Amino acid sequence: MKQIPREFKGVGLYRPLPVALRFTVWPFAIAYAVALYYYINSTGMAAIHTAPPHQHLNELNETISGATTNNSIDGEEVVVEEEGLLEAIVNNGVDTFDFLVLLSLPGIALVQVLCWLGGHWSSTFFVLFNCIKVSDPKSASLVKVTPQSHKGPTALCPLERKIRPETETTYWFVYQKRKYFCNVNADKSVTYTKLDFPKNKEFGFYKAADGVADLAAAHSKWGQNKFDVPHPTFLELLQEQALAPFFVFQMFCVLLWSLDDYWYYSLMTLVLLVMFESTVVKTRQINMKVLRDMNDMTRPKKPVNVYRDNKWQLVRSETLVPGEIVSLPRLKTASPAPCDVLLLHGSCVVDEAMLTGESTPQLKESIDSRGDEEKLSIGSDRDKLHIVFAGTTILQSTPDTEARLKAPDHGVIGYVLRTGFYTSQGKLLRTILYTSERATADSAESICFILLLLCAAVSAATYVFIQGLKDETRGRYKLVVRCALIVASAVPPELPTELSLAVNASLQALRQIGVFCTEPFRIPFAGKLDTCCFDKTGTLTENNLVLNGVTGLSGQTVIPADSDDLPGETLFAIAGCHALVIHDGSVSGDPMETAALNAINWSFTIGNTASSRKTRFGYKLHILRRFPFVAELKRMSTVVSLDHCRETTLFVTAKGAPETMREFFATVPADYDDNFNHFSRQGMRVIALGYKYLPSSVSFAEIQSFTRSDTETDLIFGGFLVFHSVLKADSLPTIDALRRSSHNCIMITGDNMLTGCHVAKSLHITTKPALLFYNEGAQGTWKSVDEKNIVESQGGKEIDEIVKTHDLCITGEGLEFMMQRWKAGEVKKAITSTRVWARVSPQNKELIVAKLKSYGQTTLMCGDGTNDVGALKQAHVGVALLGATARTPGQAAAAAPQKKAPPAKKEPLFKRKNAPRPVPQPKTAQRKPQPTIANSLEAMLQQEEDSNIIKLGDASVASPFTSKSNSTRNIAGIVKHGRCALVTMQQIYTILALNCLIQAYSLSVINLEGVRMADSQATIAGILLAMCFLFVSQSKPAEELSKQRPPHGVFSAPIMLSIAGQFAIHLVSLVFVFESAKQTSPVPTPHVETFRPTLVNSAIFLISVAMQVTTFAVNYKGTPFMQSIFDNKRLLFTLGATGGWTMVLAAQLIPEMNEYFELVPFPPLFALMLMGVLAANFVGTLLWDRLIRRLFGQTA
Repeated sequence: MKQIPREFKGVGLYRPLPVALRFTVWPFAIAYAVALYYYINSTGMAAIHTAPPHQHLNELNETISGATTNNSIDGEEVVVEEEGLLEAIVNNGVDTFDFLVLLSLPGIALVQVLCWLGGHWSSTFFVLFNCIKVSDPKSASLVKVTPQSHKGPTALCPLERKIRPETETTYWFVYQKRKYFCNVNADKSVTYTKLDFPKNKEFGFYKAADGVADLAAAHSKWGQNKFDVPHPTFLELLQEQALAPFFVFQMFCVLLWSLDDYWYYSLMTLVLLVMFESTVVKTRQINMKVLRDMNDMTRPKKPVNVYRDNKWQLVRSETLVPGEIVSLPRLKTASPAPCDVLLLHGSCVVDEAMLTGESTPQLKESIDSRGDEEKLSIGSDRDKLHIVFAGTTILQSTPDTEARLKAPDHGVIGYVLRTGFYTSQGKLLRTILYTSERATADSAESICFILLLLCAAVSAATYVFIQGLKDETRGRYKLVVRCALIVASAVPPELPTELSLAVNASLQALRQIGVFCTEPFRIPFAGKLDTCCFDKTGTLTENNLVLNGVTGLSGQTVIPADSDDLPGETLFAIAGCHALVIHDGSVSGDPMETAALNAINWSFTIGNTASSRKTRFGYKLHILRRFPFVAELKRMSTVVSLDHCRETTLFVTAKGAPETMREFFATVPADYDDNFNHFSRQGMRVIALGYKYLPSSVSFAEIQSFTRSDTETDLIFGGFLVFHSVLKADSLPTIDALRRSSHNCIMITGDNMLTGCHVAKSLHITTKPALLFYNEGAQGTWKSVDEKNIVESQGGKEIDEIVKTHDLCITGEGLEFMMQRWKAGEVKKAITSTRVWARVSPQNKELIVAKLKSYGQTTLMCGDGTNDVGALKQAHVGVALLGATARTPGQAAAAAPQKKAPPAKKEPLFKRKNAPRPVPQPKTAQRKPQPTIANSLEAMLQQEEDSNIIKLGDASVASPFTSKSNSTRNIAGIVKHGRCALVTMQQIYTILALNCLIQAYSLSVINLEGVRMADSQATIAGILLAMCFLFVSQSKPAEELSKQRPPHGVFSAPIMLSIAGQFAIHLVSLVFVFESAKQTSPVPTPHVETFRPTLVNSAIFLISVAMQVTTFAVNYKGTPFMQSIFDNKRLLFTLGATGGWTMVLAAQLIPEMNEYFELVPFPPLFALMLMGVLAANFVGTLLWDRLIRRLFGQTA
């Protein structure tokens, strides 16, 4: 039984076969030999090969010469042009069976090439054709890795080995920049393990660490601490693009058109393809350059101090290995961490915005207080407080003056946990480089769409082939080419190009409004949205809360924060229980905590010291120990010392959600619930305060050994902080616009249910009275906000009735309660009917979005902080608001300056030993000049680079979409552009489908009658088609969101019925013109393989161009999802000019123009009939499409 890492679905060992034994070689060698044998011994060729050489040459010359003949039809001479050598042989010297035998040779070659390309496109095909599977690593040289869904493509990796005489051979392979070992067990079974790191040891192990003993072995195992972002050359990437499936197919189509003598058309198509692929290649090069620049900007610019050989040494960060002891100083310029480091001594403040999107600086503390037997869990929120992740910026570094090791650069001391691509920053880069979780252009729908067209084309090609074989005068060579063209026409080679143009247009437009997207093909999902989820604080409401005061100490009376009536203990709890830090001389941290500190007229200064600005009191408070806020716990606490009148008092301060803090109070006031519920119903944010005194004999060492359970018990109730949250100006208009456009809007917040319901009502998220779910009784209880209406739950059976008159509000714990006790169907009804989710943890947020997705809803999640990352990634459209990130903590503090406390004349008794030192203001880094553009192609692409590339700071790994604005005003813009992109893609599908069906008919039935198009005609038609597609893809979205929603896919009833009806009208028009032209033409069309101007050819060309114009004009959706066709001036002008040009040619107003485009003169009555059919065709398809839209409730 093979054991593999959980990120893999399967792993297999393979050995390449010798070239001669590969299935891409020997079966085809046999097939070639058999085909040649039958061909040489066939009846037709046997006579040629058995004749004497001179007779053979004479007959061959006569055959070739006979290819040029003169034929007379009704007295008019028709010249059939000379054929090629191969065609002459096929048409004159070989019967049908011999022709099929000869045809098998290029057929075998084509299959062989496809098999070879299949091995290039797919690792599965490569091992199938070229390798043999083995079970022993000793005989293997390749490893086939199949990852889990959305984790990247299947890949073949070389199996490396290191032979050691004294030990067993070590086998490993590298997949997506990560190393995996292949281990052979005693029972000959094979297991695969990841490269292990010292990241789950006991804390005692880390505290006793003093470096790595064998550096050479460590470097051999873990490699260098760097990111090897690939930098392929332009030609290498172009070669890769040239072997892509669609490009190969496009080139095959170009070859077929050239074999059919359409040289100009083929050359034009080839040039356009090469230009587009060159653009793609250059864009990929720019993307990789951005990744390398990101790597350079997030790597230390200077050597780092590392403890090696019992002394500190300056080394390059690339040489660091796990297990080493390093120093992380605060440099004059912002310094990124070189790897994932566990803090052993000291503390620091870091900016993790690049990794998490969290704009608030984070405090990292050492593991000094953790028990030696506790184990590190790198994924837990609690242990993340001790880890500085690679790429995060170190804003402040406070060394421990009493640490066992002291670095010469006065940095904090840390233990290297992970390096290179195994770090958090490495994971971000790997996600960008390899992860295939890119919402592609509905690949399943595209495949089904193409297969449907392919069925029609194969039927047409089969008909042509059978009829062509019956006609002895028809050339077999051109018959094969024509059948191949018919099948190729069913797969629009320009499909990926057109879809990319449509999405890139929306991508550039979004960037102009400050929205950046790292996964472009998620944009159409914004047009399919069913449910829009919003975080509350910082997303719908302002981060900057206003402290109304303190309540709960004397009923529901609110005591102003700066009142002298406020008890001292409550005052000290406000001043001491927070996670604020000093960065560049300014206070940074949670805006709520900053607002509370300002409201009580206290200041926070260097040394984790808070002091009253009312100098007559002389209070000075020192934070000795912090237990930071954890979302799952919903609380935090600190240990502080208070200096006043030369006396020092120690006590614990704590705060958190009222319902969470209740169990930690020694005595709970009788009106506790009534008080905080009263203010929560008014939309206030309520925080419970607690405190307790500590004996003065407690030492600093004992304080550092405290755990949460030591501090957060037997607390004394200190009152409720009541904050007023201000709605953002754009929140209500955004929610109203989304609701009017048929979207279901819900709020997911960590706040109290009553607070959430009040804000939801203010924003029209709820429009009916709210019912709140409580985990009471066997199945739960529903209560109104005022608790006057109480409904006992029946396991969810009551939901269908109560949602008719009420909106639902459920907590995260309530959801878990339902999932445990209710049936799955009732849980689904509850989740899809809930408008407000309150008191949810980050895991609950992610679960809610995942459940909505599993119920078939297309979801959007909008949030602004670390707690939203899971939900943002889970949603189809995750939008991170990072407007606050662009503002540095220093700038934020400058916007709200605080008075600094006077310097203390005397050190407090319990001064923290690792108090921060003053940090000099960093110098502003000068922006590096942009590199000179090397060539004209790069200059041409510069605008595209500026529009499409996500630069460092523009977006985070938190979500596919990032808004630089800190409000929700761009959400409506994302939905508008999503709808526009979705509809544009649907109309591209529709237009391509109609064109392909018409072309398949034209190439089959009509071409059997000898109708062809001139090379110049095909070229001008191709140019007009490309221009129309370009202008369709550049359409702008409508100004307002409409109530009507676009169809989710191309296989919706209105689109399919519209395509069927339009094709029928086009087909009738085409057949009518064709038959009329045949009857009118004085000269029947001969069975020739080259173009000759005739009445039939001329008429078919004009109606074909007119049908293309009609297809674009009729199927352009316009309002209510995008600008109308009259506002799309370029498309309107192109279609109008082309339509007018077609009518001018049909009316023969400019005979010289008709002659230039190789059109014959039309009889007057035929010209009138042709113009009438062109007009009727346009009117008929337009009326049919509008009728279908009206029947399905769509406005035109």
